[in-house]
Amino acid sequence: MDLRTKSIDDSIVVIEEVGNGEIIALDYQPGNGTRYCLVVTKMTRLGPELLSSFGRSGPTWLVSWMSGSEGKAMTCGGGFLHFNYVREKLRCSESDAIVIAEIVGRLTGQKYVSCDEMHARV
Repeated sequence: MDLRTKSIDDSIVVIEEVGNGEIIALDYQPGNGTRYCLVVTKMTRLGPELLSSFGRSGPTWLVSWMSGSEGKAMTCGGGFLHFNYVREKLRCSESDAIVIAEIVGRLTGQKYVSCDEMHARV
């Protein structure tokens, strides 16, 4: 049974094209008492020096997570987005990291392990 109040796509509040790329704001409430307010920004006009400082050569995304009264941020881009990377960078629980990796993966086109796949492994 799917307890989600909205799909990830239905939770998108705004998508804006700006000078440095694209900004996606999302307020996702999966139906289990949690809430994920994220702003995902595609940084397309970064110079090679700045991209290399992120360890990337292709599209880079800045992910900001507003959790309670604080905010946390990480960058990602390219290959597989593993929930352990998200957990380490955002200093969050494994369950939050799995959901955030799915949200970011779906918005950015990165590969990820979905929540349903994680639950099927248990």
